[in-house]
Amino acid sequence: MKKNKKKEKYFFPSALPRKALPTEDQIKCDWRIDADCRVSVVCHAYNHESFIEQALVGFLSQRTQFPFEIIVHDDASTDNTVKIIERYQAAYPDIIRTVFQKKNQYRLGMRPPVFTFPLARGDYIALCEGDDYWCDEYKLSKQVAVLDQNPSAVMCYHDAIRVSEEGRVVGYSRPSRGGYSASQLASAPFIPTLTRMFRNKPIHWLERRPLPVALDIVLTSYLSRFGGAVYVNDIAPAVYHVHDGGMWSRKGAVERLRTTLDAVLFIAARYEEEGDTRSSHLLITRAVSEFIGSVGSAMVAKVLMRRLLEQLRARLKRLLIRLNPDL
Repeated sequence: MKKNKKKEKYFFPSALPRKALPTEDQIKCDWRIDADCRVSVVCHAYNHESFIEQALVGFLSQRTQFPFEIIVHDDASTDNTVKIIERYQAAYPDIIRTVFQKKNQYRLGMRPPVFTFPLARGDYIALCEGDDYWCDEYKLSKQVAVLDQNPSAVMCYHDAIRVSEEGRVVGYSRPSRGGYSASQLASAPFIPTLTRMFRNKPIHWLERRPLPVALDIVLTSYLSRFGGAVYVNDIAPAVYHVHDGGMWSRKGAVERLRTTLDAVLFIAARYEEEGDTRSSHLLITRAVSEFIGSVGSAMVAKVLMRRLLEQLRARLKRLLIRLNPDL
């Protein structure tokens, strides 16, 4: 008797609505008269011609009773990403704002939030990269309600799903259901970037140079000074595309570890500068934990832990001296 093979699960992009997208006037007619912008949707794109339309459709499908804006940053794409963004911006000129770079800023050591966050006019910022998208048309409304009802929280988030270019589900991103206190958030726990909404606060660490690649880790820790984070359980998972052109997807395990460690050490250095040695120590401990997890051998990890901690402290000290020679 033949055994039934387990069928592969496929995800069919629900960000593309079956009915036509609402016009700009139709979107705005649901907004409260004279209401201020509540949410700035920030989208960073680079060579995302195969994905950017799904992202934009997911934004424009949002049903809210409050004004929101969409800020799209393109980092000098070499494909048709800009043309697609321009087409949507022309159709939604009062909602979509754009930042088009002539030279690739990533290669110059700059990161997109340096250009987009200062432009945000909303009370809250919602993030989604140009190769990802949202599936819940009430996502913004639900997250705004959660943050309005939880003034001690700086951020809220939900689940995400990882999907291949062929549409196959390859994994799930399920962050903590219990949320995070401010002290827990300081250690930069995993929160899917495309699910985040947070209060629009000045991010002074963005003024430092050089900025690490994994800026989402830095952002998580910085925002902890304003409160904790709340998990929202009634939002359909957002879609994270796994593809060869993705900034994170294409990195190998070693490169991902190095990128994470660079971000963690950057945060530790900032806390050290601010005199918060406790948070700095917690971040260095996390760096050690990341290394141990990558080693895969508890015995080897125990032997190396003390030496690695010394090396990390030495590296942190050299970084501080380079940033502030007067120390």
